[in-house]
Amino acid sequence: MSIEREETAAAAPKKRRIFRWAMAVVTLLFVCLAGGAFYVSRLLEDKELECLNTELPHGLSAVDTVKQYFEYWDAGNNTGMYQAALPDENQDPVNGESFNAGLCYFCDIKLERAEQADGMAEGFEGCCESAIVTVDFTYHSRYGFGDRTIPESNKGWEFYLAKINENDDFKIISVARTFDG
Repeated sequence: MSIEREETAAAAPKKRRIFRWAMAVVTLLFVCLAGGAFYVSRLLEDKELECLNTELPHGLSAVDTVKQYFEYWDAGNNTGMYQAALPDENQDPVNGESFNAGLCYFCDIKLERAEQADGMAEGFEGCCESAIVTVDFTYHSRYGFGDRTIPESNKGWEFYLAKINENDDFKIISVARTFDG
């Protein structure tokens, strides 16, 4: 019995060293994860503030307004997207989400073509000026983010824009989407 006790007593410091080493590794992992989480939260906070302070450039043509809208969409900048369109009482970027991390980091929106159609848009007779911009774009989302109703290849979407008054900028009024790719 005394030999067993001596072996157990000799193994105790070794077990203690292994336990201390394991606890040091766990602590280090926890500190690294906490630091990473802090960094990511600061990054997202800075992006949110940047998007909140977005101002749509003035004097853009109808085509350039749509191009800017797609840039904001690809960047996950909800504030910029709202500024390019007429205000919707159901969506308020100031009280809502100015930055959409899922759109920015897990979706890829590439505008392939944007050209203005001939003539004016019908139904906008009270507006100073109107336009139809036809676009083709690709929409790719990963990891369950994005809008599953939008296919990857999109052709012939029509963006209807108008200037309400002479000194106003073009705003997107509505979009006619086609889903036949």
